[in-house]
Amino acid sequence: MKILVVDDNESIVNLLSDILSKTGFHTVATALGSREAMDLIRSAEPAFDCFVVDIQMPDIDGIELTRFIRSDPRHKQAPVVILTAMHQKAYLDRAFAAGATDYATKPFNFVELRKLIQSARKVAMDPTRQPAPDFAASEEMANVRPIARSFDEPVALPDIANAFGKFEFDNYVIQLASRKLSRSAVFAVELRGAEELFKKMPAEEFDRIVAMTAKAIEATCLRPGGALSYRGSGIFMVTRPIWFMKPLVTCQQRINAAFDKMLGQDAPEDAPSLIVGQPVALGMMSRVDAVAALTHAVANLEQNPSGRNSGNVSQRAFLRSATMPEKQRLEKLSYETLLRETMPEETNDGWSRILSRKTRETYADRRTDMTPAKTG
Repeated sequence: MKILVVDDNESIVNLLSDILSKTGFHTVATALGSREAMDLIRSAEPAFDCFVVDIQMPDIDGIELTRFIRSDPRHKQAPVVILTAMHQKAYLDRAFAAGATDYATKPFNFVELRKLIQSARKVAMDPTRQPAPDFAASEEMANVRPIARSFDEPVALPDIANAFGKFEFDNYVIQLASRKLSRSAVFAVELRGAEELFKKMPAEEFDRIVAMTAKAIEATCLRPGGALSYRGSGIFMVTRPIWFMKPLVTCQQRINAAFDKMLGQDAPEDAPSLIVGQPVALGMMSRVDAVAALTHAVANLEQNPSGRNSGNVSQRAFLRSATMPEKQRLEKLSYETLLRETMPEETNDGWSRILSRKTRETYADRRTDMTPAKTG
């Protein structure tokens, strides 16, 4: 990938550049601060594939720089990995709300950073993040109809401040679960009947229903301090502080009431209903356990058979429910996360040896700089 590393500390920038270049697969550009980074981003040819950004920088911090990156159509989907010494949830929330893809805290574990970049590359290459082709851009393609979007593809929710993509939401939950004081919970919401809507509606109309559902969740369950993600297949995932969680039945009733109000008087008799799964508590979990919590939250939907049309749904239909694609994706992620945690780092290129030495040197210098001078 073509990576831009941004930090106001020159020694950190040089170290990151050296480490990422050592893999032999990345081209690394650097910027000492956000203003220099903005100039490089504007003039980049070709565009950058990935960004590694520090939060605490003078003048323009990394959060504002992330917003600037997302405002550029060429970099709207490029992974942004935030690096910071800040562990508080408020910084985590701001970073992901601005458009961060992943988050790592200083002092760096550089082996972990290398894995973060590998994950970022996987995100960058995901076909669901690629912009739709402009079929009307040329006369030859003017009459070509785009291939229909699949039901399990996510839909963007630009009108909701704390709506994250599926990769970003997974990474956010992993970070949230590692924090002792976050005391959050994750739960799933299913738009039951969504697949039938998708089959008979134009794509734009289905997207409108998804956006209305997200608005209903935002109005009743998201605030304060929460986040949501539309995963595709009619499945939404939601986090919020655990002390704001309401009883399951109350939460489901409130979401459906808000959704019905948005549908209005013209809602069809077979209008879909919103089903809420039992929340799963997060807190002081490993990455593997955090992904397992996501899987558990989706599985909890199957324990809630209520809904407008639930009486006509057979047990076999439940087994084929919309939760299956998301459960399978999360199970795959759980397996990949487990491998990431347990597989030893390759050492045949001497990378780890170089890494260890440079890490010691860099942080030894930083400790020296920060040690207060002794007075008489």
